[in-house]
Amino acid sequence: MKKFLLASLITTNVFAVTGIGEYRYGPDITENLACELAEERAKEDAIIKYVGELIEAQMKEECRREECVFHRDTFSEFNGYIKSISKKDIQKQSFSGYSACIVTVEAEVSKVNNSIVFNVDGKFDVRHEEEMTFKVVSNRVGKLGVFNYHGNRYYKIQEVKFTSRQTEIMLPSDKTKKLVAMVPEGKTQSKELVTFLFSEKDVPFKNEYTTLEMKNLIASIPPKNRKVINRYVNIVR
Repeated sequence: MKKFLLASLITTNVFAVTGIGEYRYGPDITENLACELAEERAKEDAIIKYVGELIEAQMKEECRREECVFHRDTFSEFNGYIKSISKKDIQKQSFSGYSACIVTVEAEVSKVNNSIVFNVDGKFDVRHEEEMTFKVVSNRVGKLGVFNYHGNRYYKIQEVKFTSRQTEIMLPSDKTKKLVAMVPEGKTQSKELVTFLFSEKDVPFKNEYTTLEMKNLIASIPPKNRKVINRYVNIVR
């Protein structure tokens, strides 16, 4: 009697995308840090190639006497994440006046199904020493960290919790504290980046992050459980 071995072949449809990232380094940036940041850019490049990129733009007009200037702020968002990296290549090259780390990754990318509705409203063109408030709305229970980015670091401004769905919160939430717009000494205008990070997970927020640490913090939260909104605040004297 003959015995037949029945084998089932399981196939998986894995979409591999190649991403490339470059970061320059020198006296202020170490080679290792530049390669870490280049890898992050390579991952972002792979995600954008697969799922596309959503560009949100804000246009505003600034007039002084009879002259008006238009300013355009753009914010990038992509609804995807890296599932795995099958191949990574790191090259360090020297050019005229600078050196760069170039990272190429071959990654499996997936789309994100994110049903979080999180909105930020407020006045983003303000005067020096003007008090600022933001209205934030979420359809989910979670935690919000608000950060001001300057000097290549993120500094925590506020941290609040959404304890029920469809909640509206005014920031600052503590009535004894004020958020005041300030232009640095010796300048007449300042453009400040404010990052709103909403997470359904109860992650701890530090008071200060480097650029890479903030990227790692965001990456540590599952894509479907987070929402990140960046806004520029234009401050004039």
